[in-house]
Parts: sequence; C-alpha cells; structure tokens
Amino acid sequence: QGCKEIGFPVLVKAALGGGGKGMKIATSEADCVDAIQSAQREALSSFGDQRVLLEKYVGQPRHIEVQLVADTHGNVLHFYERDCSVQRRHQKIIEEAPAFGISEDFRNAIHKAAIDSARAVGYENAGTVEFLVDADTWEFYFMEMNTRLQVEHPVSESITGVDLVELQLRVASGEALPFKQEDVKCNGHAVEVRLYAENPNNDFLPATGKLSRLQVPRETREFELTDAVRVDSGVREGDTVTDYYDPMIAKMITRGEDRGAAIAEMQKALGELQIADLPNNVSFLQTIMKHDKFLEGDIETNFIPKYEKDLFPGGETFLADNSLKSAIAVALKCKLEAPAGDLEAQAGGPWGALDGFRSHLVYRRGLEVSVDDEEIVAHASYLRGGDLAIEVSHESSPSPLAHSVNNVSVDRLSSRFHAEIDGKRHHGDFLYLRGGDQDAIHIWMDGSHFAATFPNVDYGNAELEEGGKKSITSPMPGRVVEVFVENGQQVSKGDVILALEAMKMELTIKATKEGVVHGLSLAKDSKVSEGDVLAYLD
Repeated sequence: QGCKEIGFPVLVKAALGGGGKGMKIATSEADCVDAIQSAQREALSSFGDQRVLLEKYVGQPRHIEVQLVADTHGNVLHFYERDCSVQRRHQKIIEEAPAFGISEDFRNAIHKAAIDSARAVGYENAGTVEFLVDADTWEFYFMEMNTRLQVEHPVSESITGVDLVELQLRVASGEALPFKQEDVKCNGHAVEVRLYAENPNNDFLPATGKLSRLQVPRETREFELTDAVRVDSGVREGDTVTDYYDPMIAKMITRGEDRGAAIAEMQKALGELQIADLPNNVSFLQTIMKHDKFLEGDIETNFIPKYEKDLFPGGETFLADNSLKSAIAVALKCKLEAPAGDLEAQAGGPWGALDGFRSHLVYRRGLEVSVDDEEIVAHASYLRGGDLAIEVSHESSPSPLAHSVNNVSVDRLSSRFHAEIDGKRHHGDFLYLRGGDQDAIHIWMDGSHFAATFPNVDYGNAELEEGGKKSITSPMPGRVVEVFVENGQQVSKGDVILALEAMKMELTIKATKEGVVHGLSLAKDSKVSEGDVLAYLD
C-alpha cells in the first residue's frame, strides 16, 4: 500500500543501510513484494536489522554530499562537498571534490542545509550528509546522514589539506575544532576511484581468489595527505580476497589544480596500476575516465546504464582489438612454455631453440584462448628464426584475422616482454600463471591491461549433460539465503529459483526457460562456488 501511495517507481532501502546494500527498485506493483523481501534479507544480513524505508525514486539525480565535523562545544564546520554520482549497484565507484559545475548559491545552500541538519540533532563527530540533486531544477533532497568517515573522505582531505581522521579523534577526545569556517579553504580538485575485485562485463558480480599481483604506481603514498598518487588498501600482493567482506581491493586518489588535471593524473595512475589474477574494474574505470560526457562533467547516478554501449564496447572494433591481444598472448605463451632452466642450459644450440623448426614442414598448432570473455581460436605457425604467423578466428568473424609476429623476447626476472606484431613494436609487463584447468597470461602495455586464458582440456574426462536438461549454475561464490522451489515443481521463465549472497550483496537466480526442477539439493546456508550446478530444468 505504501508503494502505491508514493507512486512507482519506488526505492526500497535498508533503514540502517549504506554502501548501496539493501537497496532495490520496484517499478510496478507486480515486483513490489519481491523487492521489499529481497531488501529485507540483504538488510538483515548486512546490518542485523530487516527494517526498510520506502521513498520516491528520482530517475536522473546527482549524488552530492557534504563533509562535516562537529565538536562537543557547539561548533559545526563543513569541509566542502563531494560528487559521488558515478555508481553501479547504487554504490559509488568514482568520487570527486569539490562538486563540478554548481553555482556558489547552490553550494552555500547545500552547505547550510547540511550544517542545519547536524545542529538539529545535536550531532557530535565527523559525518556526511547526503543529498539527491535534480540537475534540471537544482532542487535537492535529504537522503541520509552517515555518522562516520566514509570511503571517499580522502578527496575532501586533498582539497582542504585537513587530516580528517586526526580531527575526528581530537573531537572525540573532547577538543574543540581548532579553526573557524573561513579558515577551511578549497584548493584544487581531487578524484578517487574504488578498485574492486569484480567483473564489470558480468553485471559487476564480485570475485574471490588470490591477489597474485598488486603493483601500484611509482611514488605512491598510502594513508597520508599528498599531492602524489595516494593508494589506501587493506590487502597486499599474495593475499586472498574472500566472500566474507566487500570486494574492494583499494582506493586510489589523485589531485590537480583543476578537475581536468586531477582526471589526467588518475588516467596516468590507472595505466600504471597492475592487478591480477582476479577480475577487476581497472579497465572499466579507464573507459569512464576517457568518456566525453564524464570529462565534460555531465554525470548522474544513471551514468553507467545511460552510456552502456560506450562503456561496454562490442562489434568489429572490439573483435579487432581482441585479435591483436590474442596474437600477443599466443606469442608469449609459445615463448614461455619451455622451462627457463632448459633455455639457459641449451642456449645457442639447435635443441634449445623454440622456433618450431621442421626439416620439411611448417609446424602449425591450434590454441583455444579467451580474451575479455571472448572465446577465440588461434593457430600459430612456427617460422624460421623464431618468428610466428598467427591466425585468429571468432564465430562473429567471416574469416580469420592474420598477424605476423617477429622478434619476441621475454625476461622472466623482470617480467618484461618485447614483440613486433604486424610491423609495430609492443612492449610491457606480463604475469604468467600456470594452473590445472587453465593457464593465464596477464599483460600490461600502453597504459592498459588484459588477460588471456588458455584452457588445459582433458578430453578423456569430459562430462556430458543429460539430453534435454539445462543446468542452472552459480555465477558467483556465496551462500544460499533462500530456496523458493522444490524438485518436481513446474516453473516459468523468470521465476526465482533461489537467492545467493556474497560480500553482503544478494543476487536472485531465475529460471532461464520453462521447465521442471530436478537435481536441487541445496538448502538455506549452503555454500556454493562459482560455476557449481544449482539445479536442472527439463
């Protein structure tokens, strides 16, 4: 009834929530109950309280928030505002300060509203008052107050030069704020990105596993005020990202004299960042940072779905890019496959040469390779002198794309490579990971990263699904929070089978076709891994 009174679309959100958790959108009366129940389960899991709020969903707002610190002596100061409009799953991934393209009258009004809110409740502590802003009318609506320092507080520190963590501790110990509002100056512009273990190409589902490489830009500072690149992280190279916590690996902050300079610094820093062997959002963030509308400051909370075609490219250009990437990866794999010891022991001799030499024939081998979730078949022909001729085929391409590969060299100690592809020199860093099911090569070059995986297929141990049955598999590791059907039950396409939770995020698994459920053996609180079969439909 509450949803109908407000009018659809309605936003359902956890009463004690934050970080986009426990938030669902009901666009009609038909999905209202599911949205409320899902939000309640996620709220209970994340915050220990299943109460939810209903409010009108504003379709195209900007998310602007004001940083405050209030002491026990009646003083409340603002430390300017932040724009956190670029979000996915209602959770911020890019934050900047100050907000771009707002008038001084608006800035003063939103600062005053935030301070008045804190005074009205006698607030004492660091905190953030969040508003939804209608960019057409510049009306703003109170959303919530976060009674703590938030993930994005470093951008406020960067533009004011104030250590907000220290200030919060001083205020908590009873000290008065050491300066007045007019002493808090805004200098320059700062941008922060959140680096997540997730797959942007698969609806941003979180990922788990070992962090085989975490290499930050040179001259990076951590947890301190700096004009250099700042990276704050709770993990280190070699650590494991689990499904017990939020999948954020780190946050990276840059500063410049203006917004353009801060973004340019971030583009450079993202190009120097190296993360493997987990799916992550670095390349996706790079794409956003180069987007014309983002650079113009034309941002809103629907930025990602609005420009989905630009941010998730496909088509001929995508295939051509992946063809080149595949050629580079195949060339490196051919070079890296022999143990390093054999190369050193037999250097200079014909038996140590990895040039595929045949006395009468050209050696040609086929490899399956996946690049950026695209399944590709490559054929490598070994030519004299260690050169390669590589053909790349894809189901969407009418004919293979050919590449000439020359002068490939790898340095295992420094993880550097050089290769000439179609007459153009390429060089960069690599990480070669060998595994039971697949080998992976991570490559960083020209300020970007990609990963190529090569399956190690055991054709003698292949399993076939029973004819006519379609398996429903888990898209992520997690815990079963609710099972909605039972074996033998008839379901329609779109019916909810069960709900999974991972990293405090709930995902409903729905039937992809009409059928009868079989093979469902999971119960509430069962643990599943990515790719596990949950049930069958026939």
